[in-house]
Amino acid sequence: MRDLLTSYCRKAQKIVREEGIISFLIVASLNAIQLASSPLFSRRMGSYTRERGIDEVVDYAFNGGFSIIRPFQVKSEITDLLKVLDQRRPRTIIEIGTARGGTLFLLTRVAADDCLIISIDLMSSDFRGGYPEWKAPFYKSFAQKQQEVHLLRADSHDSATREKVESILRGRKIDLLFIDGDHSYAGVKRDFTVYSPLSARGGIIAFHDIADPKEGKYGVSEFWKEIKDSYTYRELIEDRKQGWAGIGILYMK
Repeated sequence: MRDLLTSYCRKAQKIVREEGIISFLIVASLNAIQLASSPLFSRRMGSYTRERGIDEVVDYAFNGGFSIIRPFQVKSEITDLLKVLDQRRPRTIIEIGTARGGTLFLLTRVAADDCLIISIDLMSSDFRGGYPEWKAPFYKSFAQKQQEVHLLRADSHDSATREKVESILRGRKIDLLFIDGDHSYAGVKRDFTVYSPLSARGGIIAFHDIADPKEGKYGVSEFWKEIKDSYTYRELIEDRKQGWAGIGILYMK
C-alpha cells in the first residue's frame, strides 16, 4: 500500500509540474468520483442485461453512473455493431483497447452466456493513461452468467502477450476480434497480423476509427482502406464528415 501511495504521489507531482494545479485537480476529482461510485454503479449495472434490449443497454452505458464506462464510440455505430453481434452470440472475444471499459461492458451483453472474453490494454502510465489496477475487479464484474472476463494489462504487440492469449484460449478460435488499441498504421497492422490468425472461420474482425480524419492521415483508416477489399466487409459510419470513429467489419472466410 505504501508503495502504491508513493507511486500516485509521484504521478500527481508530475501532473502539477508539467500541466499545473488545475489540471491535477480535474484529473484527481474524476478519479475520486469513479473510485467512490464504482461499487454502487456495478450493482445497478448488473440489471442492464441483454433482455432489456440493446438500445436501453447502450443508453445506460453512455449516460448512466457518472459516465464511468461511457464508451469512446459514436452511439449509433456501436449500436449497429451490437445488433450484428446479437444475432451471432459470439462465444470467444478478444478486445484490444479496454480504456474506460464501455465497449467491454456492451460486448458482454450480446455475447453468449458462456463466452470467453479477453481484453488487452496497457497498464496505466499516469492518472489518465490505460486504466489503473483498482478498476480490474470492476471490469471483471461485467461478466454475465457463465462468462469469463480475462484482463491482460500488457502490450498487445509483445509476443509474450500473444502467448498468454493462446494459453487462455486453449485452442478455441475467436468469433470476434475488436481492434481499438494503437491507432498508428504500424500499430493497427501489428494487432491484425498477430491476432487475426486466431479467428474462427466465419468470425468477425472489427476496427474502430476507420473514418477519415478532418486533417492529415490516420493509421487505422489507412490500413482499413488497404485490406477491406480482400474480404466481405461493412462500414458503420454515422457521418462521413465526422472526422473520427467509424467501425469497419471484416467477415472472415
